[in-house]
Amino acid sequence: MEKMEKRNVSVDFLRGLAVIGVLLGHALQRGLYPIDFNTVGLTKFIYSWHMQLFVLLSGYTMCLSIQHSGKISIWKKIKRLVLPTYIWSIIIWAIHEWDFVGIKWFRSFEFSLIEYIKILLIQPTYIVWFLWVVFIFTLVLYGSFRLMKKLGLSGDLSVLVFSVFVFSGLNLIGQNVMWGGCNYLRQYYVFFIVGYACACLEKEKVYNIAKALFLLLAVYYILYKLVYGIEAVFPSQMLAFLMITILYLLLYWCRILFKITEKNIVCWLGRNSLYLYLYQFLCLNIGVGTGIVRVISIFCTSTAISVALVLLLNRSKKIKAVLFGEF
Repeated sequence: MEKMEKRNVSVDFLRGLAVIGVLLGHALQRGLYPIDFNTVGLTKFIYSWHMQLFVLLSGYTMCLSIQHSGKISIWKKIKRLVLPTYIWSIIIWAIHEWDFVGIKWFRSFEFSLIEYIKILLIQPTYIVWFLWVVFIFTLVLYGSFRLMKKLGLSGDLSVLVFSVFVFSGLNLIGQNVMWGGCNYLRQYYVFFIVGYACACLEKEKVYNIAKALFLLLAVYYILYKLVYGIEAVFPSQMLAFLMITILYLLLYWCRILFKITEKNIVCWLGRNSLYLYLYQFLCLNIGVGTGIVRVISIFCTSTAISVALVLLLNRSKKIKAVLFGEF
């Protein structure tokens, strides 16, 4: 996210909730193995909104960045999103055999480093999909913004309509095509666009809950209809978006409802969500016992270790430059 005059504490709070969902979701995945975690109710609940919320907030903050500065540094996005995608994918390949990493049961690594790099060039989302997806979404939305501005159509609506037109082209690609992360792009682009629209609504001071809820759900329905059809929209996808919409609406009031400040622990997690998201790949299978006991222990240890790594390693500018592209 581009630097703004002041951090949005509400966004940090929601990002904190989302990263807690990531940590708990991965703990369920590893802790319940070899049980199919997709059959567990709590897993279904978490996976229905946590990454979707991350993507929505990315679109939201991108719009705020454009409103604040009128531009976005693509080079900075490459450093902060693309480079970490490849760096961490290679790190995970190098340590995947270590049991405490807990990745070898969910991805195949039976190829050499050269072969693996070739796979990443074709499918960057093989391991760390989120950063790449946000980068592509940013390119399309920002490209749409620049094009519309050049054509004299600088309104937010024209940007959104053109972006929807571009993304709807994903429907022409086979459902199982993974080249360039098409499968993830098709699944999540609607949330990025709606996040962008949310910021536009905020700028227009649309605070009425019923109006905002109706508009957001209507936009969601139309966008998903373009790609997936009505069968995929109901009931699970619509229910997931309903939960995210409610969380978005809390942006306006969560300072009061939760009495949050920048010192709130959830806000701290949100400010460091990128680091936590990547560090947790190093320690996703450290736990004791079986079943729910193992899930809880993995969640606690992965959270504690990830937080400790943020506090210890992120003091070094060199480490942040190498691992997160902050140079």
